[in-house]
Order: sequence, then C-alpha cells, then structure tokens
Amino acid sequence: MMRKINYTYYIVMLALWPAVDRLLSIGTRISPLFFWLLPLYAGWFIGSPFLLYWLRQRLPLRTSFHASRECKMEWGTFWLDEEGGELAALFILNPFHVQYIAVPRIDSMEVRLDGLTADRKYARQISVHLVVDGKAYKMQACSMGRFGPVVMDGYGGMVLRQVQQFTGAVLKVKQRMRV
Repeated sequence: MMRKINYTYYIVMLALWPAVDRLLSIGTRISPLFFWLLPLYAGWFIGSPFLLYWLRQRLPLRTSFHASRECKMEWGTFWLDEEGGELAALFILNPFHVQYIAVPRIDSMEVRLDGLTADRKYARQISVHLVVDGKAYKMQACSMGRFGPVVMDGYGGMVLRQVQQFTGAVLKVKQRMRV
C-alpha cells in the first residue's frame, strides 16, 4: 500500500500547537523576541514538507535499487529500476519514506487527460492512474493553475510525453517480468 500523506507527522505538528501557544504566552512576558516563535512554527508547519522532500530527493535510494528512469510529478517523484523490476515513490506530503513497489504488483498504469478541449489544445490536468494490488491511486503530473489551462502545444505536451514514456517503461518491465 502506498501512503501519499503521513498523517502522524501532521497530527504531531497540530498537537504541538498548545505547547507553542503556552511558550508564547509565557515567553512574551519575558521578552518580545519570543513572538518570533509564532512565525517560525507556522513557517515550519507549512514549509517543512517541501524542505524535507527536497532534501530526501537528494539522498541516495537503497543500495539494491538502481534507478534507470525518473519521473517528477506535481506532488511526488517516481524512479524505476528496470533491471530489478521495482518502482520507488516519494511524495511531498510523506517526505520521510521512499516507498518501493515491485512492478509485478502493479495491476495497471495509465495516463489520462482530464478536461481536454474539443480542439485538443488545452487540458485541465494530466494525471497517472496507478492500480497496485487492486487499490487505485491518482497522481497529478500537471494541472490547471491560476494562469489558466494546461497548453498541450507547450509545457503540457512535454509533460504528457515524459509521463507516457515513463508509464510505457513501467509497463514494458511488467510485461518482461511476466514472461
């Protein structure tokens, strides 16, 4: 089972709020410098997943895993070991744990374009639907932002080709291991 979110971390962070609040109420009576505790806590709460994800991406994967392909998506990164037949996944909201999935456990993996216009120039999002041991997961590769829909002639097309190549490589490894 893949875990895209580490709920324990966020529960602990929320449980720390009363302690931070108590420190603020006591500390600000001593010195106004304690007020900086509030923005530091808020900054860590909001920014720590991105910082830890960025740091974890730079650490090596386990020694038996030899990444031959990499695919970066909006909220995670995937690596494929074509020789060993494994897929590794790291998600922004679960940056403590790289998850390894044996490719034969993957039931299906497909790329979907959601909200594609009739002229096929714009899409709402590009996503990968992955089914592992009967459980479905949806990962966004590219989605509509505040500047409008995904342009398929430019960046959207590049992301679509990258994700399709990665998905094709995973399915090729799965087919090879089936024989």
